[in-house]
Amino acid sequence: MQTTIKRIIAVLNDFTMIDEILGKAFSFAQNHDAMVEILYVHESPLFDVPDFFSSEEENSIDKEKIKSAILEKVAAFKLEKEPVVFVQIDDTPNRVWVLAREDTECLIVTAYHESISYDLVKKITQPILIIKTNTKKYHKIALIINAESPASICIDRAKKYFSESEIELFYDYRYIVTPGIETGIQNIQIIEEAQRETFEALKDEKGLAGKFFIDGDYLDTDINTYLQEKGYDMLYACAPADDFFVSETLGIALLETIACDMLISSRE
Repeated sequence: MQTTIKRIIAVLNDFTMIDEILGKAFSFAQNHDAMVEILYVHESPLFDVPDFFSSEEENSIDKEKIKSAILEKVAAFKLEKEPVVFVQIDDTPNRVWVLAREDTECLIVTAYHESISYDLVKKITQPILIIKTNTKKYHKIALIINAESPASICIDRAKKYFSESEIELFYDYRYIVTPGIETGIQNIQIIEEAQRETFEALKDEKGLAGKFFIDGDYLDTDINTYLQEKGYDMLYACAPADDFFVSETLGIALLETIACDMLISSRE
């Protein structure tokens, strides 16, 4: 169970959100006394290569030019020590996995890409911060949990990571149901009541407000609407791998629909 951040891998696939990604990575590094490594992966079928970064070899890139361009961006942050930069081609999830391995004190920071993010979440065991906005500081964080998983530890970690932020707990019993229970109306009511009691007890124990979703259409649209109405800066999704990210349809829907930044920890 991860309790500290000592290493941050900033993952880039293009230069579109490089300032936001590096800014978040270096901010976390400063707050947690962590080292930063930068991994640039050019996904050749997905991203065009600017002429400046093209290599003389057909359909290739000039890795040294890309590295130099990244370090020019890094220089603006006036760091005491220059981070290591790796430049690779294709297969972002496996490239990140090889670099991170089983490091339990590592955080991945990257931008959202429709064709990459879900595969990355499924492949990597470390927490992943997916950047969608240029938010400088997270003032309000929605923490979506499974009350039957080690939620208490996850909440404690969120409070440690974001000690100056307002945190609200989110829970939706419709997507986290104990296997083997028949889905009759009576059983659904029993499940809802039991999980609401667990959720309310957790709120009281941790001294946090919380939202228990029981009505609506889909988890992703319900939460996204609520986040926008209440002005939240981040959704922190904390759940085991066998919960909402095990469903490709739901996992992709969450990643696509949520408009704010997301910190996904799917191996709690």
